[in-house]
Amino acid sequence: MKENISVKIFELAWDQKKAINNIKKKKYIGQYILQSHVLILLCTMIYGMVLGSYVKGPTIIFNAIKIPILYIITLYIALPIIFVVDVMFEKNVSFTQLAAILLLGFTSISVVLIAFSPLILFFIISAPDYGFIVILIIVISGFAGFLGIISILSNFKKLHETKTWNPSLIIGSFIIIFVGTQLAWTLRPFFHISDGFTRPISGNFYVALASIVANSPMVSIVLIGIFGLIAALITISRLEISRELVSFTLPETSGNIIKTKIKLNRKLKVQPKHPKMQELPNYP
Repeated sequence: MKENISVKIFELAWDQKKAINNIKKKKYIGQYILQSHVLILLCTMIYGMVLGSYVKGPTIIFNAIKIPILYIITLYIALPIIFVVDVMFEKNVSFTQLAAILLLGFTSISVVLIAFSPLILFFIISAPDYGFIVILIIVISGFAGFLGIISILSNFKKLHETKTWNPSLIIGSFIIIFVGTQLAWTLRPFFHISDGFTRPISGNFYVALASIVANSPMVSIVLIGIFGLIAALITISRLEISRELVSFTLPETSGNIIKTKIKLNRKLKVQPKHPKMQELPNYP
């Protein structure tokens, strides 16, 4: 039986292990790239509409366009740089394979954003404080980005046979973070009624974030602390899973275990004991 060529869109979010294996074999890469775009655009459009509901009016439509633009442009600004650096160390990964890997990471980000949309909508309706809503959305977006970077890291490990991908991933992570945040600032406003699609370019994201945090310090500390704790727990759990996977690679058969013990005994210069051998008494 031939393997079904069609790839379900939602498998890109929930069954990425199968997708990585196919990408590594250079199978269905075009379909993964196309359907990842569809899923990212769909999730980010809905997320943008939820953000725009804070102001209502045309901002809902504007944000439904801005948020997909934000993530897609960030991806394609970072992709060429990551590819060039990656090729310097790893010659076996193609541009389309790398694009598919990054798109899977951005798919994870989009799914996390859409999962948090009901929570954001709840606070927009029940506690429409500007400072709180802005900080909440920034923290959730940062948390989704953190999970996306973890997803990309995991997928890179599976795609690359050696550890030489580390420089490209580190550089790429910083590019994604800084380009994404500054591009979000360029595409503002997201929470104000504006005559145009965007405001004139001025200032930067980090100065504006510092100002918002200074005006609502306690809210910032609480939200950052909560999501920071969640991120730490996720990181620890992944490390524990990795240790468990390593432990399963130890010898399982009794013969291998005996050989391992004999090798250790030889290193320690200890003679292995046979169950039938008894220590003889010392006669005068």
